[in-house]
Amino acid sequence: RWEPLIADCQINGISVNVLTSSLALRKHGNEMEHCVGGFNRFCLANSCNVLRLMDADGKQTTASLVYTKKHPVLV
Repeated sequence: RWEPLIADCQINGISVNVLTSSLALRKHGNEMEHCVGGFNRFCLANSCNVLRLMDADGKQTTASLVYTKKHPVLV
Protein backbone atom coordinates (compact mmCIF):
# COMPACT_ATOMS: atom_id res chain seq x y z
CA ARG A 1 0.00 0.00 0.00
CA TRP A 2 1.23 3.54 -0.77
CA GLU A 3 0.17 7.13 -0.27
CA PRO A 4 -1.63 8.76 -3.21
CA LEU A 5 -0.04 11.77 -4.93
CA ILE A 6 -3.53 13.31 -5.23
CA ALA A 7 -6.86 12.82 -3.46
CA ASP A 8 -9.83 11.07 -5.06
CA CYS A 9 -12.07 13.68 -6.67
CA GLN A 10 -14.68 14.48 -9.31
CA ILE A 11 -13.82 16.53 -12.40
CA ASN A 12 -16.61 17.51 -14.77
CA GLY A 13 -18.70 14.50 -13.74
CA ILE A 14 -15.79 12.05 -13.96
CA SER A 15 -14.83 10.19 -10.78
CA VAL A 16 -11.06 10.02 -10.30
CA ASN A 17 -9.91 7.27 -7.94
CA VAL A 18 -6.27 6.61 -7.10
CA LEU A 19 -5.41 2.91 -6.88
CA THR A 20 -3.28 2.59 -3.74
CA SER A 21 -2.44 -1.10 -3.44
CA SER A 22 -1.00 -3.95 -5.45
CA LEU A 23 -4.33 -5.77 -5.19
CA ALA A 24 -6.23 -2.75 -6.56
CA LEU A 25 -3.79 -2.50 -9.48
CA ARG A 26 -4.13 -6.20 -10.33
CA LYS A 27 -7.93 -6.11 -10.04
CA HIS A 28 -8.24 -3.02 -12.26
CA GLY A 29 -5.72 -4.40 -14.74
CA ASN A 30 -7.73 -7.62 -15.02
CA GLU A 31 -11.03 -5.73 -15.41
CA MET A 32 -9.61 -3.47 -18.11
CA GLU A 33 -7.40 -6.18 -19.67
CA HIS A 34 -4.17 -4.21 -19.56
CA CYS A 35 -0.86 -4.09 -17.72
CA VAL A 36 -1.34 -1.67 -14.79
CA GLY A 37 -0.92 -4.62 -12.44
CA GLY A 38 2.82 -4.33 -13.14
CA PHE A 39 3.08 -0.71 -11.96
CA ASN A 40 3.63 -1.69 -8.28
CA ARG A 41 7.28 -0.72 -8.10
CA PHE A 42 6.66 2.73 -9.54
CA CYS A 43 3.76 3.36 -7.18
CA LEU A 44 5.70 2.06 -4.17
CA ALA A 45 8.55 4.44 -5.06
CA ASN A 46 6.03 7.34 -5.07
CA SER A 47 6.95 8.17 -8.64
CA CYS A 48 3.61 7.17 -10.14
CA ASN A 49 -0.09 6.79 -9.30
CA VAL A 50 -2.55 4.87 -11.42
CA LEU A 51 -5.95 6.56 -11.70
CA ARG A 52 -9.28 4.92 -12.44
CA LEU A 53 -11.53 7.37 -14.29
CA MET A 54 -15.25 6.57 -14.39
CA ASP A 55 -18.17 8.49 -15.88
CA ALA A 56 -21.76 8.53 -14.60
CA ASP A 57 -22.64 5.56 -16.87
CA GLY A 58 -19.90 3.43 -15.31
CA LYS A 59 -17.58 3.57 -18.33
CA GLN A 60 -13.97 3.35 -17.18
CA THR A 61 -10.55 4.23 -18.43
CA THR A 62 -7.12 4.42 -16.85
CA ALA A 63 -4.51 7.16 -16.55
CA SER A 64 -1.24 7.44 -14.73
CA LEU A 65 0.11 10.44 -12.88
CA VAL A 66 3.90 10.36 -13.08
CA TYR A 67 5.85 12.56 -10.70
CA THR A 68 9.10 13.89 -12.11
CA LYS A 69 11.61 16.07 -10.28
CA LYS A 70 10.19 19.15 -12.00
CA HIS A 71 6.43 18.50 -11.96
CA PRO A 72 3.70 15.87 -12.18
CA VAL A 73 2.70 14.68 -15.67
CA LEU A 74 -0.62 13.01 -16.54
CA VAL A 75 -0.08 10.15 -19.00
